[in-house]
Amino acid sequence: MKFILLTLSALCLLVTSAPARAEPVSQDTANDYYKACMTPDDERMSDDAQESLCGCTSAQMMLVMTAEDIKTMSPKPGPGRAAYDKMLAEAYGPCMQVPVEENLYEGCMKDGHIKQFALKDQGKLCRCLATTTTQTLPIEAPKIVRKTLETAPGMTDPYDIIAYDSNLRKRALDNLTPCLHLGN
Repeated sequence: MKFILLTLSALCLLVTSAPARAEPVSQDTANDYYKACMTPDDERMSDDAQESLCGCTSAQMMLVMTAEDIKTMSPKPGPGRAAYDKMLAEAYGPCMQVPVEENLYEGCMKDGHIKQFALKDQGKLCRCLATTTTQTLPIEAPKIVRKTLETAPGMTDPYDIIAYDSNLRKRALDNLTPCLHLGN
């Protein structure tokens, strides 16, 4: 979606020229990213999930990106695309746990097959399923992003690719049975 593209484009405009050496991303730049990330409302997730994603991504930027990466990154083909891909995989990817957990929980709560179980507490079942399924996502999501970039090098927003990853969805189904006892 255009959300990540707009946020990263806004960040590029906010960053001033940085020296060519590997200077870390400053707190001010991370704060600018956070503000830009929160400005467009991402309708795919709640405000709390968006706040978690934006806060986590801005913190990750300071750990894995350089000021030069931020200055040069661009979603367009060319020299800045490598920095953009790095941002998607290493800063944004590890932060997908809360939004994807929310997505799984909401899907579970609306699932007609799960409603047929006539559970006492469907919410507990769905929370278990969502939490258990996404607990390794900070490690797995960057791998999903990198693999997708190999076949779709122009990707600008990996949210849907991560949230609807077939392995993640299979793991959710596998987690259904162990979580069922919580709903009864």
